[in-house]
Amino acid sequence: GGQDNGAAATEPYAREAKHFTEMNVLQRTCELVLAGTDKFGNLYAQITTKPEGSDASGGSAAAIAAAGHAQSSSVNLAEALLAQGLAKVVDWSASMLPAAVSAKLRATERAAKEQRLRMWTGWTPPTSSTAHLETNDTKYVGTVVEVVSGDTIVVLPPGKNAQERRISLSSLRAPRVGNARAGRQGEPYSAASKEFLRKTVIGKKVSVEVDYVRALPEGPTGPATSLTMATVSLPDKSSGEQHNVAVMLLVRGLATVQRHRADDERSSQYEDLQAAEAKAIQGKKGVHSGKDEPVGREPNDASQNANKAKQMLPHLQRGGRMRAV
Repeated sequence: GGQDNGAAATEPYAREAKHFTEMNVLQRTCELVLAGTDKFGNLYAQITTKPEGSDASGGSAAAIAAAGHAQSSSVNLAEALLAQGLAKVVDWSASMLPAAVSAKLRATERAAKEQRLRMWTGWTPPTSSTAHLETNDTKYVGTVVEVVSGDTIVVLPPGKNAQERRISLSSLRAPRVGNARAGRQGEPYSAASKEFLRKTVIGKKVSVEVDYVRALPEGPTGPATSLTMATVSLPDKSSGEQHNVAVMLLVRGLATVQRHRADDERSSQYEDLQAAEAKAIQGKKGVHSGKDEPVGREPNDASQNANKAKQMLPHLQRGGRMRAV
């Protein structure tokens, strides 16, 4: 018979992926760990096949590759498909998984890409947007001297001639702050997000690790520019352990995780960000609460307006010396 022009075209390696799945799970004992549902009520789960004739667990995705469908150890089906280049990670469903599991799936997918397996045969790795930066510009420790919004800060590296650097938190979107001159109201929780970040990092030394640089085209608000996107960490006073500032915002519902396309550069701790956001959603925190932002006292910010700052200067001078950050 002829081809049905009304039918959707089959994607490359779709039949191979289906056959691989059938050969390894049909009539086999499998363990299912439910991860969540989509908006249509479809269930999503981790599927692990059990060894033939045994209830033992263990092994890795390499077991299927080495032994075909005659399994001698249990195998995570998603990981096995990724290892063979027969599947790719989808962000929205991967976010249902524990961070460690999601990270392992991404690492398996990356290995298949690098080996150019099956669906990745013609894959070309994207050029890093940080390739033009010097090493000391991609990883350094500096002092936070300004908080611009709930996801953007200004950091001053050490050194006599050091220049301030504007940093946005990778893969994060905080509610947009208002702009009086543009007549734009701030989004709900924008003030709370900015104030939490200010209290947390202002005047403190933080570790900055640049993940990528995002180019912004020329627009009505200004000329073409670029944003330096980084993972910013704050050391714990007692243990010295580094805490990701983005995670601190997300777990309180004061920001959301940026969704990326498959090959987009992203935060080096993207799975941790997704896990923190999931906790806030479950706990109905902040922007996920469905409630209006509590009304608080708005700070009198003159940092972006020279005339306003000059008007306030005499008052501050008369007040004498005071402690502040």
